[in-house]
Amino acid sequence: MIEEAKKELHRNKHLLIIGKSEIDRRLFINNLIEGVHREVVRASRGITTLDDYADFIKKVKMYNPDYKTAGYPPFPALQLVYSHHDILRKEDNSCLMIIDELDQINPKEVGYVERTIKILIERLDDLKKGEKSIQLIISQENENDLIERLAKRDNVYGSNRNARRTYKQIVEQNLKIVDISGY
Repeated sequence: MIEEAKKELHRNKHLLIIGKSEIDRRLFINNLIEGVHREVVRASRGITTLDDYADFIKKVKMYNPDYKTAGYPPFPALQLVYSHHDILRKEDNSCLMIIDELDQINPKEVGYVERTIKILIERLDDLKKGEKSIQLIISQENENDLIERLAKRDNVYGSNRNARRTYKQIVEQNLKIVDISGY
């Protein structure tokens, strides 16, 4: 199971780890990232609100320092998150970002994190050979319609999407589900 997940990481795919307990998922991810030749950025488990997510962004310094004057909404946490999204779209970064227990984030505020995931999926889908991209590992108890929520059309997925694939196909191609129940 872990070897299959490592192959998917090597093939530059994002991973959604589901199944078993929270501790088992965390241990699986720890084993998975052993020996990875990338910087690992792990969101703390306690992220439940937009402010927590903004604090995480500040901690890992993945934002534009001039975000307050960039014309974003007038709320400091939102300004920071919008700046973070702009950086994710443009930056040539090869780190591995881990978001543990996505399903524990406040349902009213999980949209910002899901938007981050959509941006990273779009970036990976548009990747040209030799370009770097942030890879993502997400964990939660079960799939919980995450694929459906990520496949909803909004202004994240650009108009240059391939007309032969649906948004759901784009998400499924770039986000591999790894069920560790049998591991």
